Amino acid sequence: MVISSPWRLPPAGWLALALAGFTAGCVHSDGQTPMPEARSAERKPLDAAALEDKKTASTKVSRELIVLYEEFVAHRASGSTEPFQPRGALIRIRDERVLIDFSARGEGQVLRQELQSLGVSEATAFRDMVSGWLPIEAIPRLGQLEHLRVARAARAVTQQP
Repeated sequence: MVISSPWRLPPAGWLALALAGFTAGCVHSDGQTPMPEARSAERKPLDAAALEDKKTASTKVSRELIVLYEEFVAHRASGSTEPFQPRGALIRIRDERVLIDFSARGEGQVLRQELQSLGVSEATAFRDMVSGWLPIEAIPRLGQLEHLRVARAARAVTQQP
């Protein structure tokens, strides 16, 4: 009987692990630890003042929307003339708007009216659910909506034969 262990790696695998551990602690000659590109100074965190109530916003707005907003702010700050494309391939973007599914506290029609004040277009409501296209720049203000339970990016659905 052969027992396979998750710790069994070919010699090249151990070498890669050793190098990864070594380079993780590297320091430049100027004494600075190198930062990965994803954490460069150009990437700005979500503005806490724009969210006002950070705890409420974090429970109402999904992490993927917060990351999307941060990517959008970084894209604008870079001065790129290319249209914004998020890293999450399944997030649906159109004209700097994101398709979002919202869950309401109570009736969806009331939330729909609140969302329209943020610029949501093509909003449709059914029971306690609302879907619509929200301007990406309005994501930080979602935490202020009284009737919002949670907001998540609507995912693209593909048909499997």
